[in-house]
Amino acid sequence: MDEQARFLPNQVGASPVPNPESMGGSRGSPTDNSGDQNAPTAARGWVYAIGRIVPQFPNLGVEKEFAQLGGGAAAQPQGTVETDELIEALRNPDNAYLARQLCWMFSAGDVEAFTLVCQDDAQAHRLVEALPYAAQAEQTVQVVVGTIGFPGADDPCAGSGLPAVRVDHHLAFTVDEFIDALAAEDRGGDGDDADHGQEPDESFRAAARDLFARLTRRSNNRGIAEEHRALNYVALRYPPLYRVRADAYRENKTLIDVEARHSHSSNRRLVAVRLVFRDRRTDVVERYQCLVDVTDRFPFLAAPLTQVYD
Repeated sequence: MDEQARFLPNQVGASPVPNPESMGGSRGSPTDNSGDQNAPTAARGWVYAIGRIVPQFPNLGVEKEFAQLGGGAAAQPQGTVETDELIEALRNPDNAYLARQLCWMFSAGDVEAFTLVCQDDAQAHRLVEALPYAAQAEQTVQVVVGTIGFPGADDPCAGSGLPAVRVDHHLAFTVDEFIDALAAEDRGGDGDDADHGQEPDESFRAAARDLFARLTRRSNNRGIAEEHRALNYVALRYPPLYRVRADAYRENKTLIDVEARHSHSSNRRLVAVRLVFRDRRTDVVERYQCLVDVTDRFPFLAAPLTQVYD
């Protein structure tokens, strides 16, 4: 398998993560947002988060405005919007102006992690288009890459008490689409199983689904800490991890731990991501490790996956 990091959602119609050099700002420091009144203030770091985006009414006035439009979007506890009705209302071009008045909450697991800053109408439109209908909500994965800071005083989420993220890149896809893309990568092709004359490898799919959950749903993984950014990066962009996990699954080895810890470097911020397996018959422990550079906004693979013996 190709050891180069690949962004698998590209294969299901998502946009590629842009080159950090094209985003502006200096390497190793947050982009200067001083000219953007909607940007979070006092930016203090990067975010590479995986979770769900949930829109909320920030106040009664915005909720009543929706009601007057006849959209019927009813607020749930804590201002959460009935998503199906909201999507229909906001996809009406006449109502699109209200998208920037909503509080866009990002949840990692069951925890509200931060809010999203809509920098312009185009970005608000993309958030609306990426909202899943209720039937797909549990299966949908949302990915946010950006700069974290504090919300401005006039931000719709200013009263939430959470940090705000200026979104540099946003992706949405279902878990099934992601697993299908991984399976196609594992087979060395980009079509469906029938095109290659092969039956779906259900053991690979089961192992991949389990590893994706283990990497991204760790306790308190909000995509802010460097270790969590590294875990989320490899979960999305490094297929060899899934191949090792699937091979171990077939060889009767149990994945007993997923580790992420800082690795020594004089001038870069590196995180070692490890998979630890135990053979069910012999109890022999095996460890596989790759290094992720998290110094800048966009993490990247610093060293490929290899077996280690310490």
